[in-house]
Amino acid sequence: MEKQLDYAVYFDKVYGCWLGKCICGTIGAPYEGMKQMISLDYSPELFAEMLPNDDLDLQVLWLEGLEQKGIHIAGDDLAKLFSEKNILWPGEYAWFKKNYDRDICPPYTGIYENDFYFEGMGCPIRGEIWGMIYPGNPDGAADICQIDGTLDHYGNSVYFEQFWSAMIAASFFESRIPALLDIGMDHMPKDSRAYALVRDVRQWCDREEDIGRIRSRILAKYGHRDCTNSFQNMGIIVMSLLKGEGDMITSTMMAVRQGFDTDCTAGNVGALLGAVMGARHLEKEYGFRDAGYKLTLNYKRKTDRVYDLAADTCRVGLYFIREGRSAVTIANAPDEKPWHPKCEAEPVTIHAEYGEGPYLQPGEEIRIGIVIQNHTDRGLTGMVTAEPSDALEVFAEDSAKGGSAAKPMYLSAGKKTRLILHVRHKADVDYVSETNAVTVKVTTQAGQAQRRIGVVGKTPYRVFGPFWDNIVSIPKLNPKESYYSKIPGVGRENYTDIVRCYHLNTRVDPQKEYMTALERSGNGDRKTFEKEGEICFCEGDVIRMKQICAFDGPCAVYLRRVIVCQEEQTVHLNLGHTDAFELWINGESVCRCLEPEGWTPENIHLFGKKLRKGNNEIMIKLIRQREDAKFTMTFLKADPLLEALAGPVPALKHMVGLLSQARP
Repeated sequence: MEKQLDYAVYFDKVYGCWLGKCICGTIGAPYEGMKQMISLDYSPELFAEMLPNDDLDLQVLWLEGLEQKGIHIAGDDLAKLFSEKNILWPGEYAWFKKNYDRDICPPYTGIYENDFYFEGMGCPIRGEIWGMIYPGNPDGAADICQIDGTLDHYGNSVYFEQFWSAMIAASFFESRIPALLDIGMDHMPKDSRAYALVRDVRQWCDREEDIGRIRSRILAKYGHRDCTNSFQNMGIIVMSLLKGEGDMITSTMMAVRQGFDTDCTAGNVGALLGAVMGARHLEKEYGFRDAGYKLTLNYKRKTDRVYDLAADTCRVGLYFIREGRSAVTIANAPDEKPWHPKCEAEPVTIHAEYGEGPYLQPGEEIRIGIVIQNHTDRGLTGMVTAEPSDALEVFAEDSAKGGSAAKPMYLSAGKKTRLILHVRHKADVDYVSETNAVTVKVTTQAGQAQRRIGVVGKTPYRVFGPFWDNIVSIPKLNPKESYYSKIPGVGRENYTDIVRCYHLNTRVDPQKEYMTALERSGNGDRKTFEKEGEICFCEGDVIRMKQICAFDGPCAVYLRRVIVCQEEQTVHLNLGHTDAFELWINGESVCRCLEPEGWTPENIHLFGKKLRKGNNEIMIKLIRQREDAKFTMTFLKADPLLEALAGPVPALKHMVGLLSQARP
């Protein structure tokens, strides 16, 4: 049965959603990242001046994309806007940017090397717009928001955005929080951890009166050390909605007082309750007013008024309804010429499927699926070609090997056609570039479609080691003399411990230099295999000790890498580590850490490091004192204003020739 909604109600709810998002997000913004209970009393002064917030930024960009492409909007359209118009690159945003600049296409931009932030809160904070353009259609909202979420996330974080978008869409006809939560949960995989969180928090809220106890239970079962992780923050949102008793201020302040990603938790609470209540109620009951909004984007709309943002959102929503995307009738809509998007649908689009990942080293081959979509209502005939960049070779699965792939193809009306490309990195190369691509072109009577399919060159290192020490150094023995007498120990238990540790384990000293400066430079004597080294390749910025060193036990290795720069440049670096390490750039020690740490991609920030024109030698000493060690090194553009929020360096070129043999 088709639902009916008066335009005045539709607009009021959209306006209320945006107003709640902006004002409540501003209330929480100053406390973002505080992982503790916050003592804070409510005052209208908390939102006297609007603060910029990425929770709103990207949704404003998505509105621009919707105005451009309408119902034909795709992840590629959002990715282009994100890459070109966004200027701050924290957390998962940076990994989207790095992958996108390597010509990796959505939804894979949210996957590769994004193994810390992939469940970040940056995904469910931008789900409102999809619900607002699909009023009364939670299914449609939950479906379309995936093209957004998978830009820089995957898995549970995307499920949370689907949950949230569905609730916003349902709020145009349903005002009861428990019923909205039911609808949201219907749009999450029931075997997912995200679903389990919402289920558990609802049960705890039914059983517990003490907010602090509920918060403790959320953190005990779903907590994460990252203040922006979606699990604890979505738990706080659900708790605040249920325990806030439908009051905007009570619910918002409850969310803020729990700490963590407070602008997000407060902003989401405000958005949903704003959609439920409508703007007129917010203005009358709580004194909310349209103080505008602020963006941190390389983009502006015609005005910065929330009212105008709501009107533009409703205009797109009415268009989606006319196109049959929601079974809703909007009565008394503005008497104006029906609005249509600026761009027509592309007749043919091309996408990639990285079944084996995008990484290649010299001599390796991967298969990449190519999906060609015919969006027209007629069959198309044409030619598909694939041209590789210089370091690559490519051929279609059913074609002969060669430097390019070309084959005729028939594209059925409205259907997808798949083919498999074999992509091989040439073995005999002096350089490995991080960024490579295969350019796929499809030429039909409807025109030509083209796409660059990114292939990431693995990072080459020369690995020296392993180096390790025994627990005890046994001196020279006389003939038939037992070494057991040389092992120290106080008492039977301590002596047994030392003996068995000597038998079963090794040790490594983080402060000990196992290679001299001369040996590290490549000019010392290399009388042992460990100091000759051998080539290995790592995927992107990540070094895992088990993948580069087969020795089982505590040890040290040294890794040498040569980066080739076309010109001198200044960069920032983010370092992540689980164990001790030291880093040299062109012979200068720039960072030394002797203590283990819980890994994040940003354990250490180095600003303003120089890379010279030509070859730059990176030397890393890695220590493993436990089962495994992980080290990451990400180069960022050196922007003194953005510092850690600057975007990643898009591509690095590595010299393989200097690594493949010991230098004289």
